[in-house]
Amino acid sequence: MQSKKQFKQQSKKKKINDHPVLDTLVLAVIIFSMSVIPLLVRIIPVEYPMDQYSWYVNQTEFFDVFAMIKSEAIVLAGILSLMLISYYYWRVIGVNQFVKASNIMASSYGVLIILSTVFSISMYTSVHGFLERYENVFVLLSYLGVFLLCSAFTWKEELLRKVIFAFLISNIVLSIIGICQYNGIDLIFNEQMKPLITSGAIKDLNFDLTKSFEYTAIFQTLYHSNYVGLYIALSLPLFMTLFLYEKRKWLKWIYLLASFMIVFNLFGSISRGGIVGVIVGVPLFIILNFKIIFKKKKTFVGLMLIILLAVVGIEWYSNGFMMARFKQIITDTHAASALESIELGENNITIGYNEQLFKIDIINHASDNWILKYYLEDQPVYPSGINSEGHAYFDDEKLKDISLFLYPDNDAMNLVVLIDNVPWIFGYDAMQLKYKNIYGKYTELQVPEIFGFSGMERLGSARGYIWSRSLPVILKRPLLGSGPETFALAFPQNDYVGKYRAYNTTNMLVDKPHNLYIQIAISTGLISLAIFLALVFYNFKNVFSVIKSRRVQFELEKNYHQVLLYGFTASIFSFLIASFFSDSNVHVSILFWVILGLSYSITRVYKEEGAVGK
Repeated sequence: MQSKKQFKQQSKKKKINDHPVLDTLVLAVIIFSMSVIPLLVRIIPVEYPMDQYSWYVNQTEFFDVFAMIKSEAIVLAGILSLMLISYYYWRVIGVNQFVKASNIMASSYGVLIILSTVFSISMYTSVHGFLERYENVFVLLSYLGVFLLCSAFTWKEELLRKVIFAFLISNIVLSIIGICQYNGIDLIFNEQMKPLITSGAIKDLNFDLTKSFEYTAIFQTLYHSNYVGLYIALSLPLFMTLFLYEKRKWLKWIYLLASFMIVFNLFGSISRGGIVGVIVGVPLFIILNFKIIFKKKKTFVGLMLIILLAVVGIEWYSNGFMMARFKQIITDTHAASALESIELGENNITIGYNEQLFKIDIINHASDNWILKYYLEDQPVYPSGINSEGHAYFDDEKLKDISLFLYPDNDAMNLVVLIDNVPWIFGYDAMQLKYKNIYGKYTELQVPEIFGFSGMERLGSARGYIWSRSLPVILKRPLLGSGPETFALAFPQNDYVGKYRAYNTTNMLVDKPHNLYIQIAISTGLISLAIFLALVFYNFKNVFSVIKSRRVQFELEKNYHQVLLYGFTASIFSFLIASFFSDSNVHVSILFWVILGLSYSITRVYKEEGAVGK
């Protein structure tokens, strides 16, 4: 005979599950978010006022291909999610059910995002997003809306299977696109697809799509190869898990084939961050699935051999390019340039070069013939003569790679200092000595605060440089940050010497930190970073509470929800590791928030059913 409590629980469960229209709408929104949005591309004309910045070219008209369409689609998914979640709490389970730790944390995160936007260093950028990124305030709030919907909804097995099947198809499509890109075949950006992916506003423009993209690495429809790695950090552990537990042979083979194609894309993308995320996630994957691995050793060994085959195959096909990329992490650590610093005084230029200070005093700049004096370590030095190109040069061994000359520009005289054959141009703007950058704009030479990575600026494709300049930025606005999407504005873009040491060029816009955690801290503040981490680790706590529970014995091969929970957990962990080397973006992040929400939903149901000890 049922107790009163059991009767109420069954009645409530029946009430929640008896909404087929709601089920269909929620399913459609989540499939759209998880499986459709990453595929979207569209060539769109964009007006963006980049001419206001001294560190960018005077240009306001651009074309966007990957980010704008995804940004708009994410906001649409967010709006629909908030509508559905409002109805779900108001009419189905009751508003009082909203008070959960995950909902409180997500809502607090959303409030901080809004406050950060209100007090942003650039309201325009936070509202519209930055050029080629467009992860604006509305996108960030939409992530949370989709997360709230996923986590609150009680997912039946049949619905979850549809979600995962759609995600599988999406991954296969992306993998085929990537494999074709690797072999120089473009399935998206060709003349046949042009009418379908081009905005009506530019449909009459004559341009050749086949010459618009260079295929140095697989980027699929995700804009950049690094984002391919980040995406695969989420998808590969999930499909590997499903492969282990799936009993139907035809579907098992599809999971195996998909895993092989995904691994090929991972290494073809040469995304070292993604590869590190997947590799570091392997121990957790084994811990979560050790029972099935021990039970089905041949299946696991076969999976590992297939992955190894994909890795060896692409390494052979690329003539060892992948290993060469990993070796660069170590070999390309230190800056190759002898140039260490350039500082501008009122009428002098001090250059740190080969551990020596070379100073140029400008005695007179009123006429076309400037009067200059030179000092090396405070000792006077004199040019040895004028070479055939009209440059003053020095025979001193420490200055042999430095020369200089004057040249007129717009009725003004500029001083060009050639350092290792790279021109550094200086002139007076409004009677102030400034550096003239590659965009023809006079600007200050910024000497930023630096934290760590001294002499290791080129570590991880110049991540050492970016992180060393980004960490001090956090403390300038620690509570609310500089505002969503304002990283490029907060970063010391006028640090031209630093850029040269890291990239061997000053023509470099640093618009992302290549680190999710630094990005959150700078954009929306340390409190929001703490909430984000709490939200993630609270999910891990719930997951391992389910796993450790002795009150229910799971037959995993028959329990689809827990199989997914294992896959989601491995995916989230790999993503968090890969995110040490990548940033939040409209191409991948929506997938993370969907998976995190689904994970929360599954653990919540187990708790409500008494599967987890208290």
